Amino acid sequence: MNVESGHTASVNGSDAAVADTSSPRSGAGTAVASGRELVRKRPEVLVGAAFAGGIIAAFLLRRLGR
Repeated sequence: MNVESGHTASVNGSDAAVADTSSPRSGAGTAVASGRELVRKRPEVLVGAAFAGGIIAAFLLRRLGR
């Protein structure tokens, strides 16, 4: 990676980027940061949640179609 003087390197999803987005005033920022850390460490959790959401949406659409 080539970084010229006066420029900083990109963090590209490192924990430093998560720390900047969390707000110390509210618990919501901490929950979002911990959720992002979980998805970074275990991406299969995100895939499982998407699958479960798809199943629930299919059941809802089936009920609405009757």
